Amino acid sequence: MISTTKLCEAIGIPYTGHDKGLTDISCDSRKINDGSVFFDVVGNASNVESALSQGAALAITSLDLETIPPTLKNHIIAVPESMNVRLLFAKACKFLYPTQPCYLTAITGTNGKTSTVDFLRQLWQSVGYSAASMGTLGLKGAENLNISLVPGLNTQDALTFAKALQTLKQNNFDHVTFEASSHGLDQYRTDSADIHYAGFTNLTQDHLDYHGTMEEYFQAKARLFLDILPKQGAACINVMDPYGMRLIELCQKRGLHTITYGVTKPEESKPSLSFPPDISAQIQSLSGQGIVLNLQVFDTKIENLMIPVVGIFQVENMLCALGLALATTPFDVMDFEKGLSSFKAPGGRMDHVGSISDADIYVDYAHTPDALERALKSLRLHTQHKLYVVFGCGGDRDKGKRPIMGKIAVENADVVIVTDDNPRTEDSASIRKSVLEGALGALEIPDREEAIANAIAKLEAGDILLIAGKGHEQGQIIGDTVLPFCDKKIAEKYLQRNLPKAHSK
Repeated sequence: MISTTKLCEAIGIPYTGHDKGLTDISCDSRKINDGSVFFDVVGNASNVESALSQGAALAITSLDLETIPPTLKNHIIAVPESMNVRLLFAKACKFLYPTQPCYLTAITGTNGKTSTVDFLRQLWQSVGYSAASMGTLGLKGAENLNISLVPGLNTQDALTFAKALQTLKQNNFDHVTFEASSHGLDQYRTDSADIHYAGFTNLTQDHLDYHGTMEEYFQAKARLFLDILPKQGAACINVMDPYGMRLIELCQKRGLHTITYGVTKPEESKPSLSFPPDISAQIQSLSGQGIVLNLQVFDTKIENLMIPVVGIFQVENMLCALGLALATTPFDVMDFEKGLSSFKAPGGRMDHVGSISDADIYVDYAHTPDALERALKSLRLHTQHKLYVVFGCGGDRDKGKRPIMGKIAVENADVVIVTDDNPRTEDSASIRKSVLEGALGALEIPDREEAIANAIAKLEAGDILLIAGKGHEQGQIIGDTVLPFCDKKIAEKYLQRNLPKAHSK
């Protein structure tokens, strides 16, 4: 049982009523048990009434009590809006589930979160730690544990998250990393976690349907470093990103230990920076097998290190993971050399599907302008002949990025096929029309499977095909229905039909 007085004391709100024995907490009025505390995070009087009618012993809300029936007022704690009920709920979750991994690490940024948490988990495991990662791909590294996560959510709700962290710690997982989305940070979901380490990959246009402006989007990301990380924490930040440079200055003003990283591209002799990053990589060569680079980590240099990944942006993600691996362990970079040279790309992130007639096919989650540009420019360096791309844009999301992505596609690929992504409740034809406004000369094939098949049939020796936008996803959302669909499986199907000249992985 939970003491009302102790709970209120822990989250910083006054309580002078009778000390009740509480059974549970929830911010969902549909999930109330007898004796629960309901946190009204959206400020809705009908939700409060519904929760109390279903047996909630107490409701915490920022609503004016005048909007609540008099018979219910004895079961309500009204707090000022400035206290933020979402934050109070996160604090309550942390109070109830205080046992958490010692080296809990959060990764935020527009692109690269999934790869970075996966790479960090792999690095920890390479030196013998029981390590886990949580995010878009679910729970990895601790799949045998009975941990229930909300599918497809890169940052879990505060209660699910706190419960998962306690279970991981109780099973001796002290090294855990997770994706911190801007939505999750803005909604205080991550405030139920005891985070001491954080990484920042980049910030480019996305989610403006939610945040409104790039500045508000940045401020949501910055919360991780300015509000959540304690002053004794550590941050690893990409100096090649302008928002990263801004964040470095803010972190240093706070006195946070800050590790910087950056990549020198093949056409550059040195990074165009006013100061050298703590961790840097200079690309030496690229091939279908991966990237050869020279690595500088503080005072240590490793030359001609082969990283079995494709895409310079994946090198950036690797550097972020390495910086955090060094910050959270007593090891030095030489101890991680074997782990670096045996990386496996996470599902749907520059995932090599296979080859046909000496042409390679990749699936990537690139669904933002920056991610698509990075993916295409990276693959261009590996392409000997033509670069193909099949992509679309999702419905009910940031509409402004559609023509931008279309323009990026035609500027960076030789053959562009615009198709459906997840149209959701929007008219798919209107989504494609918006993309095609920027993709002049592109081919339009509405059916995604047909588009993939068409592109594979055109491939010749030295070509590369990128199927972008859905990555690891196993379904296509049309209306309110999720239909089974996997880019990788579809591509493999058409590779198999072309055997023996095709080879799939």
